[in-house]
Formats: sequence, structure tokens, C-alpha cells
Amino acid sequence: MIVDVPVPSDYHTAGVNQLYLGWQIAMQTLNEYDQAMDYGGDDAVDAQTEYWKRAQPALANAYSLIQQGMELALKGRIATVSPLLLIGDPGDWTGRAATENVSFGEFRTLDAADLVKVHNCVIAPALNDRFKVFWDEVRRERNKIMHSASPKTLAPVDVVRAILVAAETLFGETRWPPRLLEMENDGGLAVLGFNENVTNQVMGQVEVAMEHLAPVEAKRFFGFDKKRRAYLCPACHSAANKDWQEEWPHLAQFSDPTVGATRLFCVVCEVETEVERRPCEDPDCKGDVISEDRCLTCTRSQEHVFEVDSGLTDDTLPADEHTYRFIFGQGTAGAGGYFASDQQRLTDDSHAKEHAAFALRQPHLARWNTVTILLNKPRAFPYYTSTDRVLGYWRRGSDNFDWVADARADQSDLGLTLI
Repeated sequence: MIVDVPVPSDYHTAGVNQLYLGWQIAMQTLNEYDQAMDYGGDDAVDAQTEYWKRAQPALANAYSLIQQGMELALKGRIATVSPLLLIGDPGDWTGRAATENVSFGEFRTLDAADLVKVHNCVIAPALNDRFKVFWDEVRRERNKIMHSASPKTLAPVDVVRAILVAAETLFGETRWPPRLLEMENDGGLAVLGFNENVTNQVMGQVEVAMEHLAPVEAKRFFGFDKKRRAYLCPACHSAANKDWQEEWPHLAQFSDPTVGATRLFCVVCEVETEVERRPCEDPDCKGDVISEDRCLTCTRSQEHVFEVDSGLTDDTLPADEHTYRFIFGQGTAGAGGYFASDQQRLTDDSHAKEHAAFALRQPHLARWNTVTILLNKPRAFPYYTSTDRVLGYWRRGSDNFDWVADARADQSDLGLTLI
């Protein structure tokens, strides 16, 4: 009796793991190279050829893992019909299996060269000729590596491209970036609780991979159009660890490329986000795609644009007595106006008014036409009742600012605060 017969999912999982290991090797070599180029100066540039020469054993190992991963995937597909097809002609089976239990692993399985042929005999749809050529190329190259028969010099992009072709063809039920997120979250470090950097790592890996792929390949494997503008994904940024990272990959693009589109789709997390279309408050940024008060072009928080140096603020003052809120406004409350706020600690009302006027005079805040000033007060029961004291608001005139006391520019005539 043949025992320990594997199930198709065993092959599938093992195959994915092989591709993932190959991917990690390729990413490590690329990251090491990029860091060396960034910090190594002329010496690093001169040593590029030698670096890639010394990286060949690691890249060859990664390439071998790709072949093994595809072999396992093909066996898993064949096993969905019957695992016994994998051990070939019954005439070659050991006679012991007729009288005693023999593990499946003791049988000789199909040669790698026959896997695609057998697959196409029992599985529909059949793998196309383009994949057959790819499979034979990888298999022959892997044999050269194993037998040290002058394998070709590998570049990391060769490994990356081969992994993506294999993933697309044999593991296409999940796209590669979401699968990377899944694999990283299921990794050993994640089990120990060290998974706060998973999204950061996958975003970086996808960005690096696309830098080395041709535009047509980026479109094919990631659905990313290198000819169109890309933006920071709000969902990925929310999930990522922001304690150490300042520069962020732009991996989200508008689902609809027409002017004024408002839905961004991310090629990593596959989340579609509704965004605002309004100008970034940073004078050096021409972006107009905003989500949760963050510009998805320059990635700056829009709150920071109100942090002007008037010389009057003092963070050492008690917060419960000296915190003023400044509500900057564009347009008219109740008629399509937009409002955003900042808060600072100042000595008294006069300093608060002077600070607000100073802010409105800054060139990068020229689009804002009002600033309402409130003195924050601790909330009393019921918690939703505001006890903030209203000082009034500055209103931008043609040549100067007009002060309107005891009123709020951010409220409509109905008394509704629009922030």
C-alpha cells in the first residue's frame, strides 16, 4: 500500500515558499547594492563589476529556488487529478507496495522535463508555448548551476522577472504584492511580534523591483503605468511604521485616468481610496491629491503648513490655560468653504491675534482669507459642549486685514462649525 500520499496544497505551499526565498535573496542583493552606491562614493562605483561577480552564488541559489518552486507548483496541479500520476509508470513501482506500506516519498517521481507535458495532458487550460520556452530555459540554467557548467551571469532583475512570471502563471490566484504582505506577516519575526515594519518592507521591495523592470513589465506584473503619475497610498501609509521612515514610495494611481479623478488604487495593498482634489498648502509642491489632511505627492501633513515662526509661541506655557486654536479658512462657511486648524500656546489674546496676522502674511498661506481664533478650554459635562472662548477672526482685505471680534468665520449662519 502506498502511504503518506501528499495533497495538492502541500506542493502549492512549498512552491510559494521557494519563490519567496528567491525573492528575498534578490531583494537583499539589490538593497545592498543601492546602499553601497548611495554611501560608498567613487570607490563603490569602481567596484560595481566585482560586487555583481561576488553576488553570483547568491543569485544562482535564488534562480535554483525558482525552478524548484515551479516544479512543486506543476506537481501540485497534477496531483489535483491524482498524486499517483507523479510516480509514473506502475511498471517501475516497487513490488513491496503490494505486500507492505511504502511511503510515497520512496518512489521516483516524474522528471522535471516531463512535468509540463503531463500537466497539459490532464489539466485545462494547458500551459502555453511561451511558458514552455520559459520553463525549459530556467530548468536548463538550473542544471548548469547544479553541475557548475558555466552558468550565465545573472542580474537581480533576471531573478525578479523569473519569479514574477512563475507567480503570474502558476500561483496567479493571488497577485504578488498582496502575497508578499501575507508571507511577511506569517514569517518567523511576525510570530514573535516583530511585524510593525511589514508594510514598509513590501512597499520598498515593490518599488525596487519596478525600478529595474521595463514599463511593459511593470504594467504586466503590477498593473502599474510608469508613464502616469503615482501617489503615496493612504492605506499603506496608515499601516506602515512611521517612526523611522520619512521618504515613501508612490505606488498608487488613479483608477480612472481622467482629469479630476478621485479614486486611487494601490498596487501593493489593492485598496481603493477616495481622495480630495485641492492644492497642497506647501508652496514648493504642485500636488493636488489630499487624503486625511496629507498631500499624497509631497507626503507632508497639511497641518504643518500653519506652523509659522512668529517668535510669539511658547510650548512651555501650561496647555490648559494658554492653548489657542487657529482655524484658517478659504471661501465662505456654508457655501463651499474649506477650513483647517492649528493650535499653539501663547501668553495672551494679543499675542494670539498678532500670531494669526503674522501667519496670514506668509506667502505660502496667501490662499487662506480668514483665521478664527479660539482659546481652548477644558471640556465640561456634557463632553460635546464646547467651552472654547471665541476671540474673533481676521479677514483678508485688499490691502490689509480686518478684525471681527466675538465671531467665527468658520461657522455658517445656522451656527454649524464646518471643521
